[in-house]
Amino acid sequence: MSQAILLHTENEEAVLFPFIRQLDSKRQTLSGECKTSTVANFHMLEAEHNDAGIALMEMRQLTDQYSTPDYGCQSWQALTAGLAHLDQDLRTHIHKENTLLFPKARAKELQIV
Repeated sequence: MSQAILLHTENEEAVLFPFIRQLDSKRQTLSGECKTSTVANFHMLEAEHNDAGIALMEMRQLTDQYSTPDYGCQSWQALTAGLAHLDQDLRTHIHKENTLLFPKARAKELQIV
């Protein structure tokens, strides 16, 4: 999961976000590298978001909703708290991109291209 998140983030930072910045600047001519990253890239990132959501559901199930048994030590408690925090942050990230950022960028792209 860590590797997938790192690769996903690198793709967003290197390709997607520069493309969205160009759209936001209302540039009529988009660079070649960014132009190839439009709709297909959104679909790929959304598929990765879906995969991450499935992984989070499995992690919640395996950890009994990130609960620590009575006999769990402080390390175990810290681990489950950290996993719960990761879960919340990742779900927030996915929600913001899928429901806010991507639809706005698609709409802006249709106005320009």
